[in-house]
Amino acid sequence: MEGKLPISLCMIVRDEELFLPDCLAAAAPYCSEIIVADTGSTDRTADIAEAYGAKVLRIAWQDDFALARNAVIEQASRPWILVLDADERLLPLPLEEWRRLLAAEQCYGYLIQMRSRVEGRSGEEEISDAVCRLFRNDPRIRFSGAIHEEAATAVSACGEEALRFAPVEVLHEGYRHAIMVRRGKKERNKRILLAALSREPENPVLRYAMGTEYFTYGDWERAAEWLEPMVNGEEAGEDAGYLSDIWLKLVHALRALGRLEEAEGYARSGLTRYGDFPDLHEAYAAVLMEMDRSGEAGLVLERAGLAGNPSAHYSSAAGSGSYRTLLAAGYAAERSYNWNRAAEAYAAALEANPVYRPAWERLVMLGMLDADHRTHWLAAANRAAATGDHRLCRFMLELLADAGLQLEPEVSSRLMAGLAVGEAFWSGLLAAQQGDPAAARQRWAQLPDAYPGKGEYLAALAWVDGGRAEPPPAGLAHALLRVRAWPPWLRLCPAAPASAAAPVHAAPLQWCALLGAAPPVPALAAAQGLRAAAQPGAPARLAAGALHFAAGDMPAAAEQFAAAREAAAQPWVSRAAAAGLAAALAARARSGAQVPALAAPLLCERELMLRITSVLYSL
Repeated sequence: MEGKLPISLCMIVRDEELFLPDCLAAAAPYCSEIIVADTGSTDRTADIAEAYGAKVLRIAWQDDFALARNAVIEQASRPWILVLDADERLLPLPLEEWRRLLAAEQCYGYLIQMRSRVEGRSGEEEISDAVCRLFRNDPRIRFSGAIHEEAATAVSACGEEALRFAPVEVLHEGYRHAIMVRRGKKERNKRILLAALSREPENPVLRYAMGTEYFTYGDWERAAEWLEPMVNGEEAGEDAGYLSDIWLKLVHALRALGRLEEAEGYARSGLTRYGDFPDLHEAYAAVLMEMDRSGEAGLVLERAGLAGNPSAHYSSAAGSGSYRTLLAAGYAAERSYNWNRAAEAYAAALEANPVYRPAWERLVMLGMLDADHRTHWLAAANRAAATGDHRLCRFMLELLADAGLQLEPEVSSRLMAGLAVGEAFWSGLLAAQQGDPAAARQRWAQLPDAYPGKGEYLAALAWVDGGRAEPPPAGLAHALLRVRAWPPWLRLCPAAPASAAAPVHAAPLQWCALLGAAPPVPALAAAQGLRAAAQPGAPARLAAGALHFAAGDMPAAAEQFAAAREAAAQPWVSRAAAAGLAAALAARARSGAQVPALAAPLLCERELMLRITSVLYSL
C-alpha cells in the first residue's frame, strides 16, 4: 500500500464484468482499501474485483440504494471514503492534490464533478453534475434516499464549512440508452420510486427524481406533471440545489409537448433567479426557435455566452456558455439566412473546442454549398496539417472524406502527410473520389488485413465494378458514399427493411456530396434512401426537390417543392419549400424563354441550397 492514500473505495455492483475492470484500474492507484458489495452477479464480476485486491461482500438487494451503500461504508476502515459505481471512471489527479484535499481539517466531504455521457440532438454530449462522493469515514455521514441517494445533506450537517468543492472528476457511462435498456434501469427505478413515494408522497427529492425519470425516457407529459408543481410550489422559494435543474427540464419538456407559450413563461421566470445559468438561456432560445423567432433566440444566446462557464452548482451540458452555445447561435443565424454570421459563430465554437464535430459539419457544409464561406474551415484544416498532430489530422480527414476529399486535394494531401499511420488508406480514398478506382485498389491492397475498413472499402470498389457481396458487409453503405459510388449505393438502399431507419446516417456533408454528384444521382430514389424511411413527408419531398433541381429537372423539382410546402408543419420548412418552388419555376421560365443564364440566378440557386440544407439538417 506504499504511496496510496488513506481512502476506502466503496462500491455496490451486479453483473458488471464489462465496466468494472476500467473502473478499478483507474481508482486502485489512489485507494488503500477496496470494498465491493455484490448484490447477485451471475458473471465474473466478483472474480474481477478480487483480482484487484477487493474485499467482496455478498448482500441481498432490497430495492434501496442508500441501504446498500451504507452497508458497504460500515465495512470501511480508512479515514476517507470514495464511492463509485462500476460504470464510472476516476480521472487522474496528482497525489499532491489528493493529499491537500484530505488534509483540510474543517472539511468533512467534497462535491466532485460527475461527467455523464448521453446522446443529444447534436450527437454525443456530456452533462456535468456536482455530487458528494468523497467524505470522511464518520458515523454521522450516511446516504439517504432509496434512489438517487445522496450524502451531501449529512456532510453539510457536520459544520459550516464541512462541504466543499474538489477538482476531482469522474466519467459516467451509465446514461447511454443501450446501457440503460440492458440493465432494465427504467423498470427498476420506477419500481423503487413508486415504493418510496408511497411512504413519503411529499418528499421533494423523490418527486424530482420521478420527474427526472420520465424526462430521461422522453415521457414529456409525465415529466411536466411531476416537475411543474415543484416550480410553482413552496420549493420555488427555496434554494434547493436541484431547483435550477427542475426549471431547465420543465422548459425542455413543455417545448417538446408544443406548449411553447408556457415554456417561454417558465424560461423567463427561471432566468430571473438563475441568470448565470447558460443551459437555461439555451433552453429559452430553443423555445423561441420553435416559435419562429430566430432573431430573439440569437439575442438570448448572446446572453448565454456572456454568462460563461456555468457554476459547479448547476447540472450543465459540456460547452454550455461556450462552444455549444455558439453552435446554437450559428444555427439561429442560419434561420435568419445570415450565413456569414453563422459561419463566424461556428468558427468561434471551434476556437473554443477544435474537435467539436457538430460545428465542423455545419461550417464545412456552408463552404461546400457556397465557396464564399470556405475561408474558416480551409484555414483550420491548414492549421491542423501544420501541427503534425496525427489525431487532429485524422479527425479532419474524416470530415473531408464525407464532404468530398477531391474538393480540396492539396489540403487533404497535407493532412495525410501528418498521419502516423494510414496514409495509404486516405490516399486511396482520394484516388477513388477522383475517379481512379484502380489506384485506390492498389493502395488499399497494401494495408494489413486487420486495418479498420479495408474489407468494406474493397467491397465498395467491387460493387462499382458490378460485383456484389451477399450479405453486404457492415459499413458498406458508408464506404459506397465515401467512394461516391452512387448507383450501387442506390441498389443497396432498398435492401433495408421498410420499418428501419435510413440504411446510412446521412450527415450534412454526405448530403452536400450527393447534391454535387456527377453525373446527377436519380433524385427521387436518393431522397427516399436518405430521408423517407426516417422522416416521411415534407423533409423527403424537400430533399427530392433539391436533388431534382441540382440535376436540372425543373418540372419535377417544382412538383416536389409544391408537395413539400403543402405538407410542411413548420413555417421555416414551408418557406424553404416556397423558395424552392419559386426558383424552379423561374428556372423553367428562363429555359422556356431561352434567356441566357446570368450570375444573379446562380447566386439565387446557391441561396436556395443553403436554405434547404439548413432545414433538412436542423439542430
